[in-house]
Amino acid sequence: ANFRYDGSSRFAKGKQWGFFPSLSLGWRLDQEDFLKSQEWLSSLKLRGSYGVLGNQAIANFSYVNLIQTGREYLFGGNVNAGVAVESFRDPNISWETTRIANLGIDASLFRNQLELAIDLYDKRTDDILRPVTLPSQVGNLGGPVRNIGSVKNVGVDFNVIYRGKIGRFDYGINTGLNYNVNEVTNLNGEIIYSGDKFITKEGYPIDSYYILESDGLFQTQEQINASPFQNITTKPGYIKFVDQNNDNVINTDDRKII
Repeated sequence: ANFRYDGSSRFAKGKQWGFFPSLSLGWRLDQEDFLKSQEWLSSLKLRGSYGVLGNQAIANFSYVNLIQTGREYLFGGNVNAGVAVESFRDPNISWETTRIANLGIDASLFRNQLELAIDLYDKRTDDILRPVTLPSQVGNLGGPVRNIGSVKNVGVDFNVIYRGKIGRFDYGINTGLNYNVNEVTNLNGEIIYSGDKFITKEGYPIDSYYILESDGLFQTQEQINASPFQNITTKPGYIKFVDQNNDNVINTDDRKII
């Protein structure tokens, strides 16, 4: 068992402290009487763990509007040295927390010639620290880092190691498989766009592609003429994009989460 109480000066007073406990358990099944006599079994362990981790990986003073120097301005017909606030900050940001539950099995067989490891995990991250962009109408200022929502990762890892010997030559083979499902579970109803290609939205993986969907390639000019307008440079051999909103024009409104 482990109990952490961490503080960080990267958050404002009243938001600096977080409690992060963890617990792990293991059971050496190969040491039990009903398995001790099995010569083919070198070791067998069932293990489980649950823990909470904190993340404060943001820039210093991300909770206060900083004034940048070297910003000149005109006054009385003269250029003067000045300062300016160039980005908004959120004074309420605090720890990002990740809760991880894990169940695993480790096995070593045939005098450690074959080793297996299987892990099932459920990882939930809340109060994710992430920059949020602002519309340019507010003065073209940079957006703040905020605690924006929650994401889950559920998956399985499987690893196998085989060790062998041919004469005086020793060799080993190590292979692994993993499967993971990522989903944004809470974003307070917001949608976050990152540039023109990525989107973060509830019910989808974080930073999903938000792009035009291909429907093959144009083969002839006749196909181009009969399709929604793509752009003035479209030629046979160019990608044919899907008109998602059926307005007969391909533009950013036709992007789709891929």
